[in-house]
Parts: sequence; C-alpha cells; structure tokens
Amino acid sequence: MAEKRVLSRTMQGVVLLTLILYSQVSSQPATVITTTTKATSPRTSVSSQPAKEITTTTKTDSPNTPASPKPTIELTAAKVPSAKTTTDYLTSTALSVSHTSTQESLSKVMTSSTTNSTISPTTSAADNCSDVNMTIIERQERSITLLIKWNEKVCSVQHINMNHNDTQKNVSNDNETLSTTIRIFKLEPCAKYNIIVTISCSTCNKSLAIDTQTLDPAIDGVSNLSATSKYNNATQRVNLQLSWEQPTTWPKEHCSRLEYVITCEGAFKNGSTHNKTTNNYLEVFDDVNANKNYSCSVKAYSRNTFSQAEFIWVKTEVGRAPKPTGLKAVPGGTHNTWNATITWKETVTTNGEIKHYKVCWRIVTVEESAKCEATNGNQTFFKLDGLAAFTKYNVTVQAITRTRNGENITGENTNHTFTSTDGIPSEPKDLSASLKKDVDNAFIVRWNKPSSPNGKVKDYEIHIYCGTHCENKKTVNNSTFRAEFSNLYHSTTYNITVFARNKYPGMKASIIFDTSYNSKATIGVMAFFICLIIVVLLFMTCKMLKAKGLLIKRNGYSLPIPMPTREPTLLEVQPILAEELQNVYETKAASDFKTFQQEFESIPRVWKSNPSKEAQQPHNNGKNRYSDILPYDNNRVRLVSNGGKPGSDYINASYINGYKESKKYICAQGPMEETAAEFWTMIWEQKTAVIIMVTRCIEGGKNKCYQYWPRQKGKKLEFKSLSVTNNEVMLYPDYIITEISLNHGGNSRIITHVQFTKWPDHGVPDDPDLLLRLRRRVLSFCNFFDGPMVVHCSAGVGRSGTFIAISSLMEMLEDEGRIDVYGFVVSLRQQRCLMVQVEDQYILIHQVLLEHQLYGDTEISLAELRTVLPSLLTKESETEPSSLELEFQKVPDYEEMQNVGTTAANINYNRSQHVIAYDYNRVKLKRMEAYSDHESDCEDDDESDDEAEDYINASYLNGYHALGTFIATQGPLQNTLAHFWHMVFQKDCHNIVMLTELTEGGVEQCYQYWPEKDAQTYGEVEVQLVETEKPNEELTVRRFNIKHKQKCREVRQFQIHSWRGKVVPSSNKGLIEIIKTIQMKQEIFGFKRPIVVHCSDGAERTGTFCALWNILESGRMEGMVDVFQTVKKLRLQRPAMIKTLDHYRFCYETVVKVIKVQNGVPASTVSKQSPDSKTPDEVVLEMDDVPDVTNKKQESNADAPLITGATDDEKKPQEKGIENKS
Repeated sequence: MAEKRVLSRTMQGVVLLTLILYSQVSSQPATVITTTTKATSPRTSVSSQPAKEITTTTKTDSPNTPASPKPTIELTAAKVPSAKTTTDYLTSTALSVSHTSTQESLSKVMTSSTTNSTISPTTSAADNCSDVNMTIIERQERSITLLIKWNEKVCSVQHINMNHNDTQKNVSNDNETLSTTIRIFKLEPCAKYNIIVTISCSTCNKSLAIDTQTLDPAIDGVSNLSATSKYNNATQRVNLQLSWEQPTTWPKEHCSRLEYVITCEGAFKNGSTHNKTTNNYLEVFDDVNANKNYSCSVKAYSRNTFSQAEFIWVKTEVGRAPKPTGLKAVPGGTHNTWNATITWKETVTTNGEIKHYKVCWRIVTVEESAKCEATNGNQTFFKLDGLAAFTKYNVTVQAITRTRNGENITGENTNHTFTSTDGIPSEPKDLSASLKKDVDNAFIVRWNKPSSPNGKVKDYEIHIYCGTHCENKKTVNNSTFRAEFSNLYHSTTYNITVFARNKYPGMKASIIFDTSYNSKATIGVMAFFICLIIVVLLFMTCKMLKAKGLLIKRNGYSLPIPMPTREPTLLEVQPILAEELQNVYETKAASDFKTFQQEFESIPRVWKSNPSKEAQQPHNNGKNRYSDILPYDNNRVRLVSNGGKPGSDYINASYINGYKESKKYICAQGPMEETAAEFWTMIWEQKTAVIIMVTRCIEGGKNKCYQYWPRQKGKKLEFKSLSVTNNEVMLYPDYIITEISLNHGGNSRIITHVQFTKWPDHGVPDDPDLLLRLRRRVLSFCNFFDGPMVVHCSAGVGRSGTFIAISSLMEMLEDEGRIDVYGFVVSLRQQRCLMVQVEDQYILIHQVLLEHQLYGDTEISLAELRTVLPSLLTKESETEPSSLELEFQKVPDYEEMQNVGTTAANINYNRSQHVIAYDYNRVKLKRMEAYSDHESDCEDDDESDDEAEDYINASYLNGYHALGTFIATQGPLQNTLAHFWHMVFQKDCHNIVMLTELTEGGVEQCYQYWPEKDAQTYGEVEVQLVETEKPNEELTVRRFNIKHKQKCREVRQFQIHSWRGKVVPSSNKGLIEIIKTIQMKQEIFGFKRPIVVHCSDGAERTGTFCALWNILESGRMEGMVDVFQTVKKLRLQRPAMIKTLDHYRFCYETVVKVIKVQNGVPASTVSKQSPDSKTPDEVVLEMDDVPDVTNKKQESNADAPLITGATDDEKKPQEKGIENKS
C-alpha cells in the first residue's frame, strides 16, 4: 500500500478547469474562469514549488466591449472529516469571483477524497474522460450549484495553486481530488444560462456543457381585482366577470408572462367550486346562477412560484324568472260583452324580485291581434276585456324582474289557450217552408246553420204564429235542420221564426207561409163546432171560478196570504262538479276572494217571509241569548212536556234539513243557565243520541255557553225531572268526547257529547282536515234509529251552520259528484237566520270540500292497518305504482315566504339553500346582550325588534298534543354554534335529538357543537359536558350543563347512530327509546318545552322523526293513524320534510311493528279514558321494557295519556276577522 501511495504521488498531471457562462437572455458578456492546478511530489516543499497559476479571462461578444475590471478573488479552505465507515477526508476550497461590470459572483467549492486507486500511465485520455460528468444539484432565484465528478484514473491532484491579485496561494491537499462543487451566485432571476466546464490533465481533456435557468422570484398578489355581473339578453343568462392587473412588481427582467389561477365558490350550475387557469387578465364564468353570492380568489403563478391569493365577494345580477305555473283562464261576460279572468300561481324564484307580470293575448288565428299589458305590481290575476265571442285565444304570462341598474328582464313565458264565452248566434241561413206532400194543412220548415254561431249550438227553436189565437213551437237538436208542423189551419197565413240557441237565444230568421184551402165542407163545419165548444167551455169555466171565488170571500175561511216581500235577488251560481272544484275555487279566490264575497253578500241574512213571532213574545225574550237571532215559527222545535203555560213550548232551536233527509239536525243556541232544563227536555223528547258542540264555554273572556253537563266522571246534575250523569270522558287534542247517561222517570238513555275545541275565538280553523276528522268521529256514533243530531255553538248559526253545511254537502259530493254550496246556504238561511254567519265560514266550506276531493280519507284504524298495509304496498304490475306510491305523490309541496333566511346577511347561516325556514314560523332569537334571565323562557318574542334579532335556520313544528312541540333545525355550522346554544337557552329546551353523525361519507353533516372535556363558551352561553352514556350501539346520551349569567340548566342530547349512511334507520329501537324517554319528561311539563330535533338539513330525517312521534301518539290515543295528513302538515311548516317514498313507507312500517293491537278493537279502547286513568293496556308500545336512559331511578308510566287540556287553542295568536256570536 505504501509503495502504491509513493507511486501515486510521484505522478505528475495537470488539471484545467474552465467555467464558461453564456447568458441567453442578457446582452452582458460572459465570464470565463480558468483554473490550472499542477500536482507535485510530496517530498517537495510548498515554498520551493513553481508558482501556481490561476488565470481569469473575460471573453466578450463584441470587440468593442470595453475591458472589464479585474475581478476580486477570495480563497477559503476548510477540511471536514468524512463518514466513520471510511478513512476519507474532505477538503474544500471555495473561490468567489465578483465582477464589477456584470455584478455576478461565482463560488467554487472543490472537494477531495482519499482513494487507494492509482492511475495507470498507459490509460488513454479518451478512456479516462468517459467517467467525467457534471450535474446540477440546486437552483435558486440567484444561484446555481453544480457537482462535477471524475474517476481517479483521470487525474491525481495533491496541490492546488491559485493566484489572486498577483499573489500566489498554495493550498495543501492530502487527498486526491475526485469531485468539485461549484456554486454560482448573484445571477439574474428567470435567466437561462449555458455553463461550460473544461477539465484537463495528462490523461484527460474534456469540456462539459449544461443549459439551465434560475428560478423565478417571489410574486406579489395581483392588483386591482374587481368583479362584475351582467345579464345577457342574447343568451338570457347571467355571467360573472373577474378582471385584474398583474402584480405591481412585475414584469421582472428575463421572466416570462405570469399565469393566473382563479378559484370561485358558490352555487354554480355544475358543482359548487370552479377552478380555471389563464394567462389573461380577464375571466368570465357563464354557468353561474342569478342573484347568488360567490367568493372568488386569484393567484399569480410562474412555473414554480405562487403568489398569495387575492379574494373578492360578489352577488350576481338579477336573472330571468322561471315561467309562472298554474295558468288558467275563466271566461266570463254577458250576451254582448266578453271577457276572461286570467290567474296563475305566484312565481317563486331566487333570481330576483318579481316587479310585475307581462300578460299578452291574441286570437289564435290572427297574429296581428296580439296585445300586451303589465299587471299592477306582482298580482297574479288579470282581466281581459273586449274579447270576441266564442273565439279561441292564446294568452301568455311572463314574470318581469329588474336588474340593479333598472333594466327589465322578461322571464320565461307560459301559455294557455281558452275559448271565450258564447255570444248571441246569428240568424239561421236559407230559411224556407214547403207544404207536406198530399197534405194541405202541414208544412216542413228547413234552414241551414248560422254563419256565426258564436258558441256551440245546443238546439234550434221554431215558432209558428197565426194571429193571437194560435201558436206552436218545436225544438230540434243541433244536427237537425228541418221541422214538420201538421194539423194546421187551412188557408191560413203563418209567421215562421227560427233561431239557434247556445247559452243565449240567437237572432231570429222569419218568413211568412200560407197553408192551402180545404174544399171539404165537413172539415170546415167541424172546425166551426170545435171552436164554438171551446168558447163555451172557456166561458163556463170562467163563470164557475168567479162564483167559487166569491164563496170563499164570503165565508172568510181561506188561509191568510202573506204580504209580498222584496227579497234580494239571488245570483245564478251553478253547482260545481267534483273534477272542477279545484279550478273553480282557485278562480274565485284569485281576485282577493271577491267572487266569494259577492256570492255570500247576495244571500239574505233573514228570510222576511218566515216570521219569528213566537220568539218575540215577551215571555220568551229572556230565553234568547241574542235578541236578533231567533228561530222561524214554521220550523222551530216545540216542547211538549212543559205544561200549557205561555211560552212553555218554546226553545231557541230549529229543525234543519240534511241532504235528502228532512229534520236531520236541530240547530240550537248554546244553553243558558235558565234554559238548560229546556235543552235537556228537548234532547229527551227528540230522542237525540249525539250532541255536537262547536264552541268552548268561555272564549276571549266572554261567556259563550253554560256548562250544562257535568265535566267530571261520575258527577251528576239535576234538571227538574231529568238527571244528567257523566259516565266517561275521552280527551283528545282537537275535541272532547263525553258519554252521558240521561235519566227520566226511571228510563235511561246514553247520549254522546262531542265538543270541538279547535275553533279559534276569531276566524276559522286554518286546517280543513280538522272538520273532516270531526265529522268522521261524529258519524261513528250515529244510528239510523236515533233522533235528530243537535248542533250548537253560541248563537247556533255560524259555526253550527258551517258544520251542517259541510256534513250535508259531503253527502251530496259522494252521491252526485257535485256540490252546490251557494244553494245549500240559501236553503239553510230559509230555515234559520244567519246560518253560516260570516264570509270566512262560507269560504271554509269550499276549502273543506276541496280538501276531501283532492286527498280523500287517508285515516286508518290500527285494527285494520296490519291487513291494509300489504295491499297499499302491492303493485298491479312492475310499471304501475303501488297505492302507497300514489298516496305519497299526492302530498303537496308548499311555497311560503322565506325572506329573512335568504337575505345577504343570513344566507351563509344556512347549510342547505333548499331548506330555509319559512318566515311565519321561524324561531326568532333575541340577542343575548338584550336577553334577561328574568324573562319567561318560553315567551313568544315574535314582536321583538328586528334590530335586536339573531337569525337561525330553525322552525317551530306542531306536535300531536300542542303547538310548537318541536324545533326543527339544521346541523349547526361553525359560524352558527353561538346561535344554536342561544336558542336552546332562550326557548328553555331540555332535550336535543341528533339524527346524524358529524361526517358521513367524508362530508360534514354537522359541526361538533359541544365540548369534550372542559367547559366552553359559545357566544354568551357556557356549555359543559357532564356525562356520556351509551345504552346500546344505536344510541348515545350526553348530559350538559348550560349557563348564562347566574342561571343554569341541564340539557340532554340523544344521538341516533342507526341512520349512519342509510336512507332509513337499520333499526327503529333507538328512535322508540328516545320518543318514550322524552315523552315521560314532556308529560310532566305539559309539552311546554320544545324539543330540538336536527339532522344535517333539518328536513329529511328530522321530518321522519317528528312524523313518527305524532303518528305513534295518534295511534296510542285514538287508535287511528293518518300518515298522509301528518306529513302534509309538516311540509306546511318546513320545506322538504319527508321527500322520499322510503321515509314515508318507514313511518307506516314502524307503526305496524311498534304498536300492537289486542282483541282487534283499538279504537274503542283507546278512545275511552277518563282524566284520571291511564292509557289502556290494549294499545301499548312494544318497547315496554325501554327504561329512561337518562334517569334510571325515576319510575313513570310510559303509557300514561299525554293530554294538554281542552283549551290549548286559546294560546294560538288571534287571527284578524269579524267577531261573530257563534
């Protein structure tokens, strides 16, 4: 080894390193640095060696370039030990050259390592040079680092001699050089360079070249970023346009043009995020939606460097409104004026506010007849006047929005074709007459159809006249254009007229025609005697009538003839066919219900031809609750067992006819204390079995009816010879059913008393289904052999008349397929004054009948549900929907106002733009700084000042027992956590039901709104997790303490896990556990504490949970379920509730699984319970063993009836309306 080392050091060689930089983007001269190193013998001292040469030359591209100043050279050397696994050592020598003209610096690091290899003197230069290579190991903005490697066979270098400013530097190198690292400083950013390095020694001479480029510098953000949005009339779309300028520090010398990355987030037509890259300063997005908020950012980019993002927020321009729906035309007018009322549904759009509607109409066959007009504001009706009779018109309606600069945008159009009403037909053409063949006194009349029938001709009417003593007429159908008249007078001139008739009689065509002379004398004689006999008979008849009239006048026993009265003229209101009921109702309601008003006001309040003399007798005045509401004498109910005293037979009650059944009802005023005995006497005498009471005893602080029956079970009241005993009380949210035993003289009868408690003090019930349910309950107690049903409210006219009208017209609808509301109310008024007292009640009758016509009876008893459900799910064929699907498709969607949740200030508080709380029942929050702990937690703050409000996407939902049982809300967002807890605290919510995971399928469903360990403050409410329990794998229960100022409450959260990633829960056990547990707590507080229910959007799963709660309660209490009406009512309170058939079917199937029926008679057992009794054992939840998962020590009867009392509706805000006595 020593011999090899000596041999290596005795070899002499020369290594020439030349670095040449050619700048491809600069006109400055290149710099060439040449370094020559000679290896010497190790025995020669450094001082005795020849001087080392380090030469630096500058080569310019032009001979005229002035000489560059001499560069400054600095030499540093350092020696670093190598890895422990070798004996190599590293010696680095760094050379830095600074050029004053080019302002460039070069750094050269030379690295040596030891080796035991020797260079063979016989090796050729070409072979050795093949092992030389150069690579770039680092690029920076202003520097490049090169690594040059060669094999030990190339050269063996011991010393490097460098010359700097005519001063020789001798650096000792104990190792043989195998690599060199060169770093070039102070280059231009973005510049492209060509680097040439030459290595030269005795065994190798080679140049290495490489092209490279320095990195881009840091980039500032773009400047003057702006966003605009415009509506394009040509494309009828809205766009979003972003523009900007390049960074103020750009362009850099040598650097290429920047590219820009644009990111926009918002409600695009395809997705919610759009990314684009461009090298322009303008980008246009065409797939945005109108009137929506977007967030955009722009970043500059140059190969490997991004600038910081610049952000901007913009709301797109108002856009084109969608086409209106429900366009209908109702032609009207008289025989000589024709018009049509156009109606449509209000256009609901997020594209902008509807300013007005544009209505255009024209005759279908006449293009130039088109006319257009604008509506008054956004009203949804328009009257077309000046139409032609029986002409087909096409009408189009378009909603008009307005851009922010005042330009109108015409929306999509919807069109409808209709035919105007009939006009008077013109006269028939070609009228003629001819004698019938071989008959002298008969002729045939012929004609052709009118040139302008102005409607569909129903028939033709032909009249013939021969002076004043003979007239004949015939009517033929519209396809017959001839008529034959026979047995006419001979030699007689007849005047013949013919006219067509559609809705109106048409114009007459007339001719004169003579019959022929009859030569047979016998015919003439017979005619003479016939005429004579007729004259004699007429004369004798007149004499006899006169004589009879005098006789009657003399004896004076004729019935009194009533004096003529002038009743108001009734309107000709046609009955409504069942299939046309919806269209007719919408048409009449279109113009602010004015048609209904006109109909109602045309009906006399009191029928003057029907006196009420008995009711006005002095001895009866005190028996009338209201002095102006009295029964007519001709149909008043007369008592028979009160003796013969004056007025002993009087009671303020009237017989009322039903549909095809006389005296089916007795309509009475609400009994007073002094008339209660007469009331029960009437019940006994009339054999009445059912009493329908449509009022509460006290409403609005006023006495509406005397408490004429004992309220409590087992109590008894005595009325003269009658005793009234309460056998049973059945309490329900909408009505109370009392079974009464009426005793008289040792005989007893059972009377069913049904009191409807949901009629508000003012106005009418807002849910038509309530009255349909009431009617079904009443009919279930009726028997064919019973006497008249007694119906009363306070005065016995308004609400009572409305119920009787609904019940009777329901029978008419089912029997005839049509209804005559106007005619029936007229008939009611003829039997009792003021029946159907106010216009709202008249409209309500139409609404209830329409409700039944559209949706039918969807209520099912529990006893039948288990057998009915399979038939509902069965399909007749694969292509046909099942009965359950058809039922689900009927559930309507509603469009209510959502102005608050869609404002720019609140739009980002909504998780879904499709589920936003309606304005009318949204939860309103007071700002916590304005909220006092001394305020009632449940008080209604709907009247609070909007300036002191916080918005939350939450809606009150009604439960089975009470209004506002639930608060349905979305899964909280990160920016709504404080609002969520403020709501829980302000509304005194003690239970939260969570129906989702925090994330599902990698998508956030709900932000975690509770702390895991330490207490955390959200807004001004402190929340601390006290306990977490997991009764089973489907349910997690968390208990929190929440605190505001000095007030602290306990809140429980129930999280369901069985819904994770599924359309419906994998099991209903967890849901039933929650329902039973919360119901036990809610019963204690009378359902006054709302339950917060949320999933992700607060609609799909939330709606299913709330529907299931109400359906189970209805089944448990009444033995009846109505899934359809339950879902329908939930959709009226919050958008998108139960939108899939799977959720709808899940409700049905869960009821069948959870509620069990014993003995097949759930309705009778459920409905009968006294106030102090429990829910009967015949109908119970199957989950009877479910404990209260939050308080295992507390025991409670889970099946206890959940009753709120008969006067829950008194808490409902009063509606504007006419205060009436009934």
